[in-house]
Amino acid sequence: MMPEQRSLTLVGLVLAASVIVLATYASTLGQAMHAWSSDLDYSHGFIVPLVALVYCWQKWPAISAQVFRNQSGGAVALGIGLIVLSAILHGAGMYLRILAVELFSLIVLLAGAVLVWCGVSAFRRLFPAFLFLLFMIPIPGQIIGPLRDRLQQTATSVSVFALQTTGIPAASRGNVILLPDTEVGVAEACSGLRILVSLAALVSAIAMFIDRGPTEKFFLFASIIPIAILINAGRIALVAATAQYQPTWEHGVHDIAGMAMILVAIALIWLLLKFMDALLAPSQPARPSPAARAVL
Repeated sequence: MMPEQRSLTLVGLVLAASVIVLATYASTLGQAMHAWSSDLDYSHGFIVPLVALVYCWQKWPAISAQVFRNQSGGAVALGIGLIVLSAILHGAGMYLRILAVELFSLIVLLAGAVLVWCGVSAFRRLFPAFLFLLFMIPIPGQIIGPLRDRLQQTATSVSVFALQTTGIPAASRGNVILLPDTEVGVAEACSGLRILVSLAALVSAIAMFIDRGPTEKFFLFASIIPIAILINAGRIALVAATAQYQPTWEHGVHDIAGMAMILVAIALIWLLLKFMDALLAPSQPARPSPAARAVL
């Protein structure tokens, strides 16, 4: 088959497969978009598939030659197994009405298709994109509820400590910050879950595209939880201090600080990368002085 004919055949098969997948998952994707638009904790879900597509497009020159070649029997068998598993998961998710299971089945389906059509090498190259797609899945309430409660308690404790450290008398009662003239409640929306999930997705996207070693990427991922907790606690402490000393500014500071959190997170990640550049940069051998060279 001529290269032009092969390219047209490839495009046709990809379009046909895309139409079938979209038709099969139309209801699931509609529910997912509704969840992303109605729950601010998962508003980044719209961006996740786009980032994954950009990553796949970046890797396309390295895997294009493997598409529709004769793949190994093991790769084809594993790919078909994943496709069958995705069908089972999709049916179970629809029956149980669990959106997370339905969306996970779509990721499994894509992974199986890559194995069948492109082989193990391409699957390995695209594996980070499959993992990144997990960020588009809303976490079920049975899991997210206890996590949100724990984050809410942590945010209250850390923000009270920050206020006390800056000389502002503060104490906590449950998830309420007690101040001399007022009190500020730390609501579920201020638990820090939103910035935690968004920061995890951001760091994962950065790790996918930057050319860094495993040590640097490990430190990047290890920084997600402390950075998210500190940023959220700093925001709560700022709002509480405003409520104590400038009550009329409280709502404005609350909204502005909320929008600025992700910008602060990006700045901290950038500083962390610069710090690792300085810390892990290979040392340059000392050059002898002109006098030493003359002696030598």
